[in-house]
Amino acid sequence: MPEPVNEDLRRQNAELREQLSQLRKRAEGAPGLNSTDALSRVIEALPTAEIAPVLRDLSLRCVRLSREGADPRAARRLEELGVDLAERAAGLEAIVNT
Repeated sequence: MPEPVNEDLRRQNAELREQLSQLRKRAEGAPGLNSTDALSRVIEALPTAEIAPVLRDLSLRCVRLSREGADPRAARRLEELGVDLAERAAGLEAIVNT
């Protein structure tokens, strides 16, 4: 991989880790949650209208990474995941907008 792509992936990884850390901190402060199920409960509590844009963003990232990757199998799987996430986002948006 070219060096700028590696730097971009490292930056994105750091951003995602920070977001996960923030979600965990929020979950730890919520009453009635233990550490094993805290994150999943926080995610489940998100309104549907907020989940669809996150899925769409993840979809776009997967497709972009699939085009930048050197491994054909990984690229194909990332593209498949991107398409699946986009379809799920569209389905959620259709539900929210009806």
